[in-house]
Amino acid sequence: MNEKDKLSFDLIKAIKKASNQILKLENEIVKDYNLTAMQYGVLECLYIKGDMCINDLIEKLISTSGTMTVVIRNLEKLGHIKRESNLEDRRSCKIVLTPSGKKLVEKISPKRRLQANDFADTLIDQEKVELLDLLYKFKKRYKVKK
Repeated sequence: MNEKDKLSFDLIKAIKKASNQILKLENEIVKDYNLTAMQYGVLECLYIKGDMCINDLIEKLISTSGTMTVVIRNLEKLGHIKRESNLEDRRSCKIVLTPSGKKLVEKISPKRRLQANDFADTLIDQEKVELLDLLYKFKKRYKVKK
């Protein structure tokens, strides 16, 4: 393996490890509320963005339709979300945060903020800006076109 290949693989490996560490930290917080990180991600997304169609949630949370279907079904059973008719498109429904879901997000989000700040404090502000710029560069290049 040449130096360019080694550097490329090391970069991908480091990004994956950092991503896995973030997911592990997220799961540690939400497990106390009998949620997965993906379930909390759906609740948080609805809290911030408002009602959404399932396809929009899939895109925002970088999920698959199969995974999202299970997540939605389980959150519905817990009473944290509900499905409502989509008046704009009768073929789909909107996912709506219930009062119980809103209350849960408001309970968990301060812990998540502390966790995010703790994780990010590894870097100084300038490094955070640089890393964000670099990650957005990757995202822009590899954005999947519909």
